[in-house]
Amino acid sequence: MIAAILLIPTRYFNERGFFLQKSCLTLCAGLAILSVCQASQKAGFASSTENASAETQPQWVQPIALIRDLESLEPFHFATHWAATTSQIIKQLEQCESLADPDCLIVFDHLAGQLTQLEYLMTQLMELPESDNGSSSIELALRLSQIRYGLERRLDIWQSVHKIASCQFDQIGDVSAGTIGNIFTASSRKMKIGNLAPAWSSYLELEEAAAAFNSLNPDPREQKKQARRVLARICSPSLSQEQREYLANHIDFELLDLMKLCASDEINLERLLTRIERVEHSNSAGNLYSLNDDYQNLLWSGVPEHQDLAGHLHSHYRNANFRLTLSERLLNMALPQIPDMQEPFREQIMGANVVGQNQISNELRIRLIPDLDQVQLRLETIGKVFSRTRAQRSGFTVHNEGSSRFQVIKRLAFGRNGIVNGKPISFSSTHQRLTGMKSELDSIPIVGWMARKIATQKIEQQAPQTERITKQKIESMARTRVDEQVETHLDLMRRYTFVNLLQPLIALELEPEPVETKTTEDDVVMRYRLAGRDQMGACTARPVPLENNLLSIQIHETAINNLLQRIELSGQPFSIPELKAHLQDVFSLPESEPTDIEARADAAFVFESFDPLRVDFEEGGLAFTINLKSLRMGKKGKTWQKLSIRAVYYPEIEGAQIVLKQDPNGISLRGKRLRLGDQIAIRTIFTSLFDKQYEINALPEKLAERLGGVAFHVGQFVLTDGWAGVSLTDPPDQSAVVAETPARRRLLNPKTRR
Repeated sequence: MIAAILLIPTRYFNERGFFLQKSCLTLCAGLAILSVCQASQKAGFASSTENASAETQPQWVQPIALIRDLESLEPFHFATHWAATTSQIIKQLEQCESLADPDCLIVFDHLAGQLTQLEYLMTQLMELPESDNGSSSIELALRLSQIRYGLERRLDIWQSVHKIASCQFDQIGDVSAGTIGNIFTASSRKMKIGNLAPAWSSYLELEEAAAAFNSLNPDPREQKKQARRVLARICSPSLSQEQREYLANHIDFELLDLMKLCASDEINLERLLTRIERVEHSNSAGNLYSLNDDYQNLLWSGVPEHQDLAGHLHSHYRNANFRLTLSERLLNMALPQIPDMQEPFREQIMGANVVGQNQISNELRIRLIPDLDQVQLRLETIGKVFSRTRAQRSGFTVHNEGSSRFQVIKRLAFGRNGIVNGKPISFSSTHQRLTGMKSELDSIPIVGWMARKIATQKIEQQAPQTERITKQKIESMARTRVDEQVETHLDLMRRYTFVNLLQPLIALELEPEPVETKTTEDDVVMRYRLAGRDQMGACTARPVPLENNLLSIQIHETAINNLLQRIELSGQPFSIPELKAHLQDVFSLPESEPTDIEARADAAFVFESFDPLRVDFEEGGLAFTINLKSLRMGKKGKTWQKLSIRAVYYPEIEGAQIVLKQDPNGISLRGKRLRLGDQIAIRTIFTSLFDKQYEINALPEKLAERLGGVAFHVGQFVLTDGWAGVSLTDPPDQSAVVAETPARRRLLNPKTRR
């Protein structure tokens, strides 16, 4: 079951497809009316709490997790003074009277100075030997890098919060009753409801939103949720430029403003700071959900300063949670080998009918083009053509042998705007050699000789023009074939990517959004965020892959947990056979016979709403947790509430395989008033769900098939700070390499990156 979480479910698309025919007429009126009601309620709330807010000013929230990390540097004498000073400066924020206190700016300046000192310390650290207490400089550098990133993201957010707290904003616009009809009429006309494609109405979920807005018993939370869903789909990164233009031409901007008003709520800065620190302490689904709520309140606000703060939250707490690096060498190894081919040749060249046979050989290679904005490469085809031909004209038959070399260069670019397929450019050189000649006059003495002599001279005179024509035909043939082959492979890649990756993820409302796509001299780098609009991403510094690796993959636990939140477990009841069948269905796993324990276990359980299944990448280990709202043994048996069942696995490296072995102590339990007999019964039920060992191939199966059994080695596998990182390298000289643990780091570069 652990391995299943790394697979992508495919069955949901048909059940949750975009294109169902629904209506959007009722939404327009509902949005307008609800927006005015919300505006009135918020305005009333603002006036009723004006006096109370004047008495209790919002205060700074202590960053307990950051202070704890600073205190953990005490054993490292090299950084003790810096850590103590930084901690004291941070605590000065608590002495400020409010978030708007001008003295906050002084604290921010001092913290910026501490960050500058930290950069200097990290530079000096790499020149020092191992410390006296046995802790390596690399371990200290890793801690300092994590603390640096933690301080940087808080400082960005604190400065933005102070700026907002120091200003007065009018969040709620004045929407009069007369404006409602105008907006509704304009929106109806602009959206062309009769002509709006039903597929778009279904995709935007307008009927569901209209039902929430026109309900006889309206639920403000449901209305806010539906407004956010509509806006998220309008702003989806999966839409093409043509689709965005279609929506822009059919949805009125005034209606969008009303929807944004419905999607936002009051901005409580102290609550935001509290939720940030909760996420820093534990990035559970509940904490992330609460922080996302404040993020969307800011995002859909019409105030630029609020949207600026939302941008900081987006950068630091919705960062990319998946990174893939492919080396130029691996790309060339994965290119298909083109076998030599023979084909007949029939052309008319300078009035002569030329027939023969061509033998063609091709070699492909990729050259990366450095580009900071997209993946850009040059596909080079280098080939040879050996030909034997026979040309007939005016009673003469001329036999030739030719050899040609050609090169075709085609530029390809992959970025946020799709694939750019450049026109091929070709170069060639050719050489022809006369191997024989026959004439109808050969039987006539002297005349036949003279005719052959004249024909030979004419062939030599026309040789440059003949070679030029031959060269043009070879280059044209090479360009056409390269274009056809590249387009065929691109079509296959588009189809595979859409059907196997994008389609299932979009159906689960997990839209892979490119955060960075770039090309260096040696590598292709792609960073993606795998999260719905209501989910967050990575917020910690990722581990640095090994240098000169062939392939590196880094995945944050939020990428997996975001997926697990979408597989319809939250709050649902299951038995063990039902759970296994559900997971096999979701992840397209082969069916397996139930074990004796499963057959004998008579248990029913209900999953928690948040984190029903959860994966954590801890220091050196992978933890898999099942969170249950309730568990009942038998139809009338004992029931336990609020249970967590947890299994921890530690990695070992075997060539290109990562072997995850369960902790010898087995699964652990957490719950209220669990007696020894209770623990034994619960362990018996859930032990069957966790295998003792899982084997994961670090090299993707499709890529391994393409490489045809070329030996690779897992040179690095690290689990730390919410990240799992693996680097594939050439097999080492030594016979055994193990996975990284906190006490045994093998990072070549101590710095970490976002």
